[in-house]
Amino acid sequence: MDVVSDYVSLRRNGATYKGLCPFHNEKTPSFIVTPAKNICKCFGCGKGGSPINFVMEIEHVSYAEAIKLLGKKYGIEVEEKELTEEEKLALSKQEKLGKATEWLQEIFVKNLETEEGRAVGLSYFQQRGLTDATIKKFGLGYALVDRNSYWPRAEREGFLQSLVELGHVSQGNYGTSDFYAARAIFPIHSISGKVIAFGARGIRQEDIDKGKYRNSPENELYKKSNTLYGLCFARTAIHRKEKAYISEGYLDVISMHQAGIENIVAPCGTALTEGQVRLLKRNLPSKGNSDSEEKFVTMLYDGDKAGMNAAIKNGKLLLSEGLNVSLIILPEGEDPDSFAQSHNANEVEDYLDSNEQDYIIFRANLLRDEADNDPLKRATAVKTIAEVIAVIPDAIKRVEYAKAVSKILDTENSIVMEYVGKERAKQAENKQKEAFREQQRKEMEKRQAAVQQQFPQQAQYPQGYYPQPGYYTQQGGYPAQYPAQYPQYPQYGQPQGFQAQPQEEMPDEAFFGTGSQPGEEPKQQELTGIDRFSESLLSDLYRKERDIIELVMSSDNNKIIELRKTDDNNNECKEYLTAAGYFEYEFNEEKIYLTHPIFSAMLKEASKVMREETLSQRTLSDYFQKHENTDFNDASVSIEMDKMKWHDLLSDKGAKEVEEKESSDIIANIKSLINKFKTEFQKDKLANLNKELSDPEVLGDAEQTTMILRNIGELNRSINAIQIADGVNNVIKIRN
Repeated sequence: MDVVSDYVSLRRNGATYKGLCPFHNEKTPSFIVTPAKNICKCFGCGKGGSPINFVMEIEHVSYAEAIKLLGKKYGIEVEEKELTEEEKLALSKQEKLGKATEWLQEIFVKNLETEEGRAVGLSYFQQRGLTDATIKKFGLGYALVDRNSYWPRAEREGFLQSLVELGHVSQGNYGTSDFYAARAIFPIHSISGKVIAFGARGIRQEDIDKGKYRNSPENELYKKSNTLYGLCFARTAIHRKEKAYISEGYLDVISMHQAGIENIVAPCGTALTEGQVRLLKRNLPSKGNSDSEEKFVTMLYDGDKAGMNAAIKNGKLLLSEGLNVSLIILPEGEDPDSFAQSHNANEVEDYLDSNEQDYIIFRANLLRDEADNDPLKRATAVKTIAEVIAVIPDAIKRVEYAKAVSKILDTENSIVMEYVGKERAKQAENKQKEAFREQQRKEMEKRQAAVQQQFPQQAQYPQGYYPQPGYYTQQGGYPAQYPAQYPQYPQYGQPQGFQAQPQEEMPDEAFFGTGSQPGEEPKQQELTGIDRFSESLLSDLYRKERDIIELVMSSDNNKIIELRKTDDNNNECKEYLTAAGYFEYEFNEEKIYLTHPIFSAMLKEASKVMREETLSQRTLSDYFQKHENTDFNDASVSIEMDKMKWHDLLSDKGAKEVEEKESSDIIANIKSLINKFKTEFQKDKLANLNKELSDPEVLGDAEQTTMILRNIGELNRSINAIQIADGVNNVIKIRN
């Protein structure tokens, strides 16, 4: 029980103890600890075992490392022997990464003892009012200005590769360098106290201009959306006080600790997330250890507009997880750090105790004051507060809060409850849609896995390219991102400089759409079989890709596209490609690719069979419809059925004329489709870059924001150029 209670808030339940499982999200406790048997088990996800098994699972460490962690906790010395080279190689990857991070933490702490560290790093912490004891407690450090200060030593001691993999050391066109150089270091700890990442605060103005904070990227040790800064230091106080404070920054937490308010945590360089709220909830005890699971959180934010907005947004998130939420607004111009520094411990505690307000009551009063006597604003206020109350899981609390806010807003309780009910219904519908999309995602993954087994070489299924925020700027611009192996054409071989890029997952809503109107149930039957490839269910980008596959399938197999090139001696030479081969050639030249996994695989398969001349007298449409891959069957049948529906509207003569015109205009059609597809492809990139700009962490980095804006400008110019382009590239023609 002692081991588990370091990670989970437990309460007695007869001869056992119960708490929220740390391994999966749950709202009703199903994680049981049985002290008599020295075991634990979650009856929701099934994880558990002995204390050692528990530590191995939650800390992601080996058996030996778990033993050492438990030995350190209970003051038991665990004898270690010098590892041989073979044993060092046998260390788990996470252990290696963990040791590298600990090694780097020691470097940063020792840097405070250097002349530069004392003059810059230590001086900065002291100017912020931190004592030596506080600096030591939180393991604060400093990264030297010299970007080569420690990585050569890391290379000698075998840590460099791990540090690069974790993102602590940068490697690029200009060599290897320290990612955090010339910054004050705030180590980020796991719940057990292990250093897993770093927050690096600029001290010099030239560094602040590039972004005040430079935080560790997410890696195998660190998932910022599931990590709370200071939780390992706050857990004891949280259990003692039966309440937790949430603030916004590292120094807010540290200064409050120094002022005696130790039950305080903060998000790690990002807005508060569901994962962080659930982590906090698992570590919060119930008030008075009651069976009612009443857990209390108080938001402690700046008194400015940004602090107010953060409180409004985060309060709703905390309520949705079943927590009782209060907030404290500090005086104008103060933040938790400055307030703690300018007041003694008693003054800080007295202010917090006397200025705590219930979050929903605060919101209702704020909305009432903003609305004043304006009827429209008062109506909006009622709807807004109803949306907040609707996220509360407990029905009794919803009723009582509705009564309270109806009095504040001077309206009927029944009206508030009516809007609460509507909002609850809307939330239930959204959850159902999310569950449905997740089901579709899993089914697609299974089918892709099955196809990969059937076609390990010929049919690779790249996913749509959706980079994480900051990808383009971290990579120094747009990558040449043709996602799969370019086909080996005997005439011109492998293109120079081609490199496959890692792929990321495309959301299902972009792939399928739901086919539903607002308020309707998702139509599951429209997302199976051939209906998955119906034009009406595909996004704009995927419709263009479907058109490309349709053109490839309908092109005359006996006609070849002539490609004119010049060799190294400036002599003109000719290459002959099929329609499928020409699409792939153009895509590689333009650095674009089909993002739909099935369409991408079909294009590659078409190019292969036509290049190898294995079709004989068959058409591509017939080949795909009789293919053993059911995804190919569904896509080709869907395309042919849509074509038949269109032809049914024409006379025999009209249908023949359409086919003849399409055949004669194949080059114009190909170039037109490539331009249309490239436009949609670039728009998709543009949407992702705009999405990056909404990330608070990106907005806080001026250099990164400038790079994204520059790339957005380049994309807009590229899209405009494509859209005004006219005519057909005259270096290609049809050869009979």
